Amino acid sequence: MDYGEFRRHIGKAGLTVNDFAGYMGVSPNSVSNYARRGNVPRTYAMLAVLMGDAADRGIDFQAILNRFSIYPHIKSQKVSTIPSRKQNKGLGEAGK
Repeated sequence: MDYGEFRRHIGKAGLTVNDFAGYMGVSPNSVSNYARRGNVPRTYAMLAVLMGDAADRGIDFQAILNRFSIYPHIKSQKVSTIPSRKQNKGLGEAGK
């Protein structure tokens, strides 16, 4: 399935690429990178079609997934706890 068709199906399901990536447990970039390749993997295509068709039929697929404890994962951003060199410069001897 080409990327445009994939986007159409997840759009029918009321999902963004970020939402879909959350359900798949991957970063949004991992999904959107398929735009350059042209086609999405078969598993992404199958899920997008099923989610879009369920939404067209008024079926709350998210509630069904939630019943089985399948929730979108939110990828947390890595936050560095080590101060940068610029931050250390103002600390004098105590920051070294």
